[in-house]
Amino acid sequence: MSGRFRELTPPDRLVMTWAWHQDDGSRGHETEIVVTFEDVPEGTKLRLVQSIFENVENRDMHGMGWNSTFDDLDRLFA
Repeated sequence: MSGRFRELTPPDRLVMTWAWHQDDGSRGHETEIVVTFEDVPEGTKLRLVQSIFENVENRDMHGMGWNSTFDDLDRLFA
């Protein structure tokens, strides 16, 4: 996968592109990811929004991947 950072606004916001590399080496469909960070009494609230997907299947697969990653972070910091 590859992408580009479009916006870096420390410490609150990160915007980047995301595309998987295809078997022929070309970049596939590009999505945009917006990550925001908010101070909360318990620490930091992270919000990630990724859009626009080619289809529902790709959206759901990315959702499973991100949720798995966040579950791992929860276990790491528990």
